[in-house]
Amino acid sequence: MLPGFTLRNTLVRNALGNLDDRGSGASVGSAEGQVWAWDRSRLASGSGGPRGGDGDASLPQTTTVLDHLPLALAAREVGHSAIFSVSSAKAGHGVQCLRDGALDTYWQSDGVLPHFVSLSFTRREIVTGLALYVDVHTDDSYTPARLRVSGSAGAGDVHDEVTEEVSMPVGWIYLPLPDWRVRALQLSIFMNHENGRDSNIRQLKVFGARPPSAQPVLPPLTHSTMTAFTALR
Repeated sequence: MLPGFTLRNTLVRNALGNLDDRGSGASVGSAEGQVWAWDRSRLASGSGGPRGGDGDASLPQTTTVLDHLPLALAAREVGHSAIFSVSSAKAGHGVQCLRDGALDTYWQSDGVLPHFVSLSFTRREIVTGLALYVDVHTDDSYTPARLRVSGSAGAGDVHDEVTEEVSMPVGWIYLPLPDWRVRALQLSIFMNHENGRDSNIRQLKVFGARPPSAQPVLPPLTHSTMTAFTALR
């Protein structure tokens, strides 16, 4: 088994139980109905994203295709605290390609539409947006064109869905979300460019709230009346 991979079945299904059942199972090597889930928390330290909304006006407020992600998002990526799973995958283009940091690799579905990428968090996370990298010039009819994001905070609590359509995208499709506090997310693909059957996504990132400001550092005690109390006698 590759480092960073875990076999998950009921865990992922339970976490995503409030979402579409067709997206709760992953089929990377799913001949036995098991779920290959890419768990970055086993490769990188960190307990998850920061808390609290921010309303940062420097970030796009509507769905946008970007050449590169703003630096303001760099410290907000909370994907390391999620377990990723997919509804299907071609051999050699599995779920791990969504998180390998390389734009020349890609996850590719293997089945009929719709396709799903599901995220399960170990605790509730405030999620403010998703970004997926696609390239219509390279991937042609494998490029997603109609997307939906849905989230669940727990049993009986499903957030409103966000549905978007994009045309001829090359770059990062940034999908802002209204500060959802979730345990599970699902990205659904309902249509591809030129009505293609399968989908390619080269990278997928999920963003949390703005990290808390750095705490001010107190200057060293230099006044004579202060230094008198720097040691216990």
